[in-house]
Amino acid sequence: MFGGATSRTYSTAIARPRWTTVEIGAQAHADFATIPVRGVLQGAVVPVVSVSGLPHAHLALTAAAGLEYRTGTLTGGMFYGLERYDFPGIGAGRRLEQVSTLSFRFSVQRRTAKTAGSL
Repeated sequence: MFGGATSRTYSTAIARPRWTTVEIGAQAHADFATIPVRGVLQGAVVPVVSVSGLPHAHLALTAAAGLEYRTGTLTGGMFYGLERYDFPGIGAGRRLEQVSTLSFRFSVQRRTAKTAGSL
């Protein structure tokens, strides 16, 4: 299980909408035999979506798939993600937003006395 909050701004010629989201989701890992690479799938529900100039989204979901390489305390990965937002109709009709991303993640885990002794 994971959760997170994001705030971002897009700049266009006619507007600068600010997006604020909160997501709750789950992640699954699949190890590849004896090598330190594993596949990762994740999905989340986004119960809070606030966009300047738009009403709150009726439904918002995210999904991602990628590969992670783990060695010692360092983990690095590459992921393709997809976000889908369904806003209620204003005037002409409903508004659907979809965003796709390619992201790289790196993390370092601190060793504690307990994990340092088990190596």
